[in-house]
Amino acid sequence: MTDQPRPSAAPELGLRERKQRELRRAIEAIAVDLVSQHTYDTVSVDMICEAADVSQRTFFNYFGTKENAVMGDEPPRVSDEQIAAIVDDPRDDTLDVLFTFLANLNNLTQHDRTMREKRREIVFRNPELMKSLFARMDALEEVLSDAVSRRLQRMRGLAESTAALREEARMNVNVVGSLLKFSTDVWLQESDPASTIVALSEARRLAARVLAPSAST
Repeated sequence: MTDQPRPSAAPELGLRERKQRELRRAIEAIAVDLVSQHTYDTVSVDMICEAADVSQRTFFNYFGTKENAVMGDEPPRVSDEQIAAIVDDPRDDTLDVLFTFLANLNNLTQHDRTMREKRREIVFRNPELMKSLFARMDALEEVLSDAVSRRLQRMRGLAESTAALREEARMNVNVVGSLLKFSTDVWLQESDPASTIVALSEARRLAARVLAPSAST
């Protein structure tokens, strides 16, 4: 079996970027706490700005909409570097490559993990946000499917993609999504990204047993 790369560390930020990130995180935390205490509809941008002691201009420069402040990057945005890592990873096993990608996404601070759990509860209590979350998840699936399609094209030395290749790519992404759903408890609670890979690998082995032809057939 090919060794699996360790989850990558986030690059260090400059002073300005750190301050911007800290302010963004502070505003997000306030927005999430307000919606947790009230409801999404009753919390206004004015309320968030007043509690965070920022101007509306600053708020909209950072987020654009109230929804973006409340939902944040959930599911997380995928960077060009992460896409390239999927496409160019030298391992033969595409599912293992996607497991590593998810482990890196799950490399969260305790603050981020707490925010994720609060946002999950907010979505359940405010169904109007569910449509937005599903749209974000669909967009993420499209991005990952495209990356896997490019990966398969590279691995097989094809000059261009095909419909069958794109279908195979979508199947890879959907399989990983199902394994992730099965491993939700680990995804939400574990602080060690390597545990995500272990949980997904165990779920994969179980799925393989379930999908294996029965001896009686």
